[in-house]
Amino acid sequence: ITALLLAVGLSFARSLDAQQRDVTGNVQVQISAPEKERSKATDEALAIIKTVQGVSDTVVLKQEQVADLLKPWLGDSEALEGIDLPVMIELKTREGFDAAALKKALDAKLKNVRVETPQKWLEQLARVLRLAQAALLLLSLCLIASLVALAVLIARTALRLHFKAVNLLHLFGATDDYILRQFQTHNAWMVGKGALIGSAVAAMLLLAAHAVTGNMQNPVLPQIAFGFGHAVLFILLPLFIGFVSYIATRLTVQGMLQRM
Repeated sequence: ITALLLAVGLSFARSLDAQQRDVTGNVQVQISAPEKERSKATDEALAIIKTVQGVSDTVVLKQEQVADLLKPWLGDSEALEGIDLPVMIELKTREGFDAAALKKALDAKLKNVRVETPQKWLEQLARVLRLAQAALLLLSLCLIASLVALAVLIARTALRLHFKAVNLLHLFGATDDYILRQFQTHNAWMVGKGALIGSAVAAMLLLAAHAVTGNMQNPVLPQIAFGFGHAVLFILLPLFIGFVSYIATRLTVQGMLQRM
């Protein structure tokens, strides 16, 4: 569960980075006009756009492309019949572009014009994803702390159960360090093996989700990524868990042996 939580948090970060790369400098102009007025409205909009500072490229989408953008929301082309699709112009902008100035200039000549910039919703998405990442990280830390507490409890219980054997080892000349290593190795191996199995299962689940969502064209359900960072996470997490268990067992058993 911890591996899956951390992997999902990593996927959120990758998704946010991809969104930021995709929308940086992109602006969309939408003009709602009857079919007979589309050509005139498009020409007027392009003439105005050329006068605006900071626009480096302009692309007028064909009606088929606009319909393709709406299909994930409205379904096949039959649902789009009889609908006046808007004129959509995509702009590539650079530093110095003023969306408000463009909107004001278009409104002075045209009706029903929208200038969409992705920055506003991207900032909202970033806040939501960062909050989700913080929640996932907190929950993961709680699960790791619970595992460490369980390892400590197992170490304390095992030492009490083998109290007589430990005393015999002392009588035979065994040092505390030797006894400590036995408990540390045993606990670290148990916990590390469990963490390795859990990470392997989490990796297979994430790979399956990646395969299922890889070819999906759904604006609501995001594609689940599986990259190099996820592979590193699934490899390092069992090692980290085993190391933490090793240290926790040593501190616990060492204190108990000194009191004995």
